Amino acid sequence: MANTITNTRTLVSEQRVIQYICIASDGTEETNLIVYDSSVVATALGIADPLKCTIIRARYVSNAALGVVHLDFDASTDVLALAMPYNGGNMDMDFKDIGGLKNTAGTGITGDILLTTTGLVSGDHITLILEVRPN
Repeated sequence: MANTITNTRTLVSEQRVIQYICIASDGTEETNLIVYDSSVVATALGIADPLKCTIIRARYVSNAALGVVHLDFDASTDVLALAMPYNGGNMDMDFKDIGGLKNTAGTGITGDILLTTTGLVSGDHITLILEVRPN
């Protein structure tokens, strides 16, 4: 059996995309799950794929006792965007004041954001809401 994953995208404008990701774990980990697909967003917005994006805000809630969600900017060598420890609570990180977390990946950049988990056990739930700006 595999984790149950819901990944919903809401296009607000060319300046803002909301990604809603919900993971109901069966105890297996997620590795390099695409949670933001730059080419799909660009097509939906009717723009050229910018191959870059900026994370404006990240919010999550989890009942998981231990572990970390890693968000990486996808490239030939992925670049860590954000590591969020979960401890059975919630977190709200707003990066607007600093201009967001910009994708600084180099060679092979895709513009995608990947999710990897550690420490999940059966019955854990993670809900993650990302506000992303294509740029």
